Amino acid sequence: MEPSLNYSFNVQSFFTSQETLNIRCDLQLWCGYFQSVCPAMDRMLIDMDISTGMMYKEGRLIDLCLECL
Repeated sequence: MEPSLNYSFNVQSFFTSQETLNIRCDLQLWCGYFQSVCPAMDRMLIDMDISTGMMYKEGRLIDLCLECL
């Protein structure tokens, strides 16, 4: 529950703004982590992997639009 309160997330991944890459004037790639838990015979399996998410840059929309022009 903690990552979803402190970081950007989608269904099974959460992202931190510590590692970002600008790909366009208004878009960034954020590094993150994928997580899932699956039941198996006599145990639970936990899968942790890296993922990448696309985010809009933080800021006012008009400033982002002007930066792209």
